[in-house]
Amino acid sequence: MPHDWRDSLRLAADLALLGIVVTLLSLPLVTAGAAVATGSHAIHHVLTTGRWPSLADCWTVFRGRLRPGLVAGPAVVAATVLVVIDVAALRHGAVPGGAPVLTVVLAAAALGAGYVALVAVQSGTAAGASAVGAAAGVDGPAGAAAGIDCPAVGAAAGIDSPAFGVVSPAVAAGIGGPVGAGAGRGAARSALALATARPAVPLAAAGVLAVAAVLAVFVHPALIPVLAGYVLFGLHVVTPRVAGRRPVSSAAGDPMLEG
Repeated sequence: MPHDWRDSLRLAADLALLGIVVTLLSLPLVTAGAAVATGSHAIHHVLTTGRWPSLADCWTVFRGRLRPGLVAGPAVVAATVLVVIDVAALRHGAVPGGAPVLTVVLAAAALGAGYVALVAVQSGTAAGASAVGAAAGVDGPAGAAAGIDCPAVGAAAGIDSPAFGVVSPAVAAGIGGPVGAGAGRGAARSALALATARPAVPLAAAGVLAVAAVLAVFVHPALIPVLAGYVLFGLHVVTPRVAGRRPVSSAAGDPMLEG
């Protein structure tokens, strides 16, 4: 992590710019999945290496995730609209159930949102691991190991590895090849496995989204796109902590972390 106020300011500005770019690329909806995956990959990269990925690297990830992520944006919008309609109908008594059913709907929506957020985190990890494995000519779990190296920056954020210390076999299956459908399916399966094993993780991810939603109410509408970068960063930092990971001991002597 940054070791003085100038680095903190630089990171904040970079995250704001990332949020704007991700939002603009997501506007056609069909590109939203690829845009979020690319933004998540950028966060994953800066947390594990201390520097942002190149434009060429980001373009490779975006292009590889474009076709697999075509339905992601429309699906999330459709699900959100359905939840809003259900909540409105329950609140106005248009459908039976009242407060108990409303509570169930809101809880299910929160868990669903948390799962989608976990997929976004894992998609960045899978994309990064795929790119590293492909560049190194490494297939399978060995490529995953190459993609989960955790230097001081990730450790300072409390992340023992970019993917909660473990890259699942599902993610590893997409490594060594193009950054595309394999990584996307692996991210979804990995997120589902993590959410099933540790339900607190999707709840924490939903909490990050809830905080962002509250902030969006109070900031100027023109600043809302900026929040996207901070949300991705928060998800990459908070969810590993809730999953039980700890900073690596080797980072303790790093001068970047001691300032």
